[in-house]
Amino acid sequence: AIFSVGVSQLNASLAHRIPAREENILPTFRKALDLAREDADRLCHWISQDVSEDDFINWVTGSVRRMWGKKGNREVQAQFESDEGRRSVFDMLINLAGYSMKTKDILKQCDRVVEGAVLMRSLLKKVSHN
Repeated sequence: AIFSVGVSQLNASLAHRIPAREENILPTFRKALDLAREDADRLCHWISQDVSEDDFINWVTGSVRRMWGKKGNREVQAQFESDEGRRSVFDMLINLAGYSMKTKDILKQCDRVVEGAVLMRSLLKKVSHN
């Protein structure tokens, strides 16, 4: 789903009220603050979602291996072998970004970032269905 961003909605609201009267600005500003808080809450919820061991293993051995081969599979998995605590969506995002930057070739880095976005999407599908 696509969600509005508070600032964009504020800009759209203000554009319809130009020239704005002082008494109209405060309610619009309050609404923008509420939307920004909702956006922040949604982001916090999204990045703190836990990834189960089964989802992680299936994702690494399936999607990651298909995208980046055995080497990428091993490197992504190795990042979490020492950390047996919880794995969050944010941890996975940071892990993929780190792997993407390991090559010195800037074009390869860009390719890996795009591929990482595809991998994150496949992971989020697994996490959100549980």
